[in-house]
Formats: sequence, C-alpha cells, structure tokens
Amino acid sequence: MRFWLDEFKAFAIEEASRPGPNISAVARRIGILPSQLFRSRRELRGDGEQSLALAYGY
Repeated sequence: MRFWLDEFKAFAIEEASRPGPNISAVARRIGILPSQLFRSRRELRGDGEQSLALAYGY
C-alpha cells in the first residue's frame, strides 16, 4: 500500500478497524493482500496508537 493514496490507506485501515469482519476479509473485499493491510496498520500506529485524523491530517 506504500504507493497508494493516503485516502485509500485511511479508508482501508478504517474499514479494518470496525467491528465485524476480520482484516483478511476486508483486504479481500477491497482487492489487496491481507499482509498489505496489516503492514499499513502497523505503520500507522508507529510508537503508539494514533488516530486516523492525526496520521493523515484530517
């Protein structure tokens, strides 16, 4: 996901953070590999939990 728009990354991570389907199911639904979503989520968190608003400037 490193080459995708920040908006898409934010959308994907937000979808994966919702209760319900697991990350693998979300990744399949939006057409990416689960490992890409796990990695982006981990990168977003950095040293600690950050909100999507802080991470992507919303």
